[in-house]
Amino acid sequence: MKPMELEVINQAGKFGIKNNLELAHMLARFSVESGGFERLSESLNYSAEALSKMWSNRFTQELANKIGRTKDHPANQVAIANVVYGSRMGNEDNGTNDNDGWEYRGSGLTQLTGKGSHLKLLNWLHSQGFNLNLTLNTIADWVRTPDGAIISAIWFWLVRRCGIYARKDDVVGVCKAINGGYNGLKEQEVELAKYKGILQV
Repeated sequence: MKPMELEVINQAGKFGIKNNLELAHMLARFSVESGGFERLSESLNYSAEALSKMWSNRFTQELANKIGRTKDHPANQVAIANVVYGSRMGNEDNGTNDNDGWEYRGSGLTQLTGKGSHLKLLNWLHSQGFNLNLTLNTIADWVRTPDGAIISAIWFWLVRRCGIYARKDDVVGVCKAINGGYNGLKEQEVELAKYKGILQV
């Protein structure tokens, strides 16, 4: 197992998560969300075509062509994040220059997104006695570090009550609780089989 996978198990144990079936489900979903524990920050390298298709309510074709990836220029990922995430999830309006959409883009092993979610995480860290000297202005960068990626993901797992589904071996329930839908479900099933083998469950 990779060092980060082992550290997930180590940190999860500190929060009472020691059931191997639950850990297998946790590792499987975290692996899907983070590209095999390799990606701690969301990529927004979308083509103009993808932007207008995925977020037709937020992108005119003109705007998609301007900031999306085309044969003439790379994607402007900062601008894309601010359009996609601006004025929702606790972020400021995307018409301002505050960059909330980019700053609080999907990060960590569960792609935590939005200022609102980062604030809830920050409050939880304080309530748990973590002495990390973090503020709302610095927590997003911390979530994109290995330690922050793991702790934020475990918090998200606990908040979304994923353990209930995991201990019932409900892979669909875990997927929906973390993702809000069924993105990556097939990949999660493959990863789950792998981790069940490793953890012997």
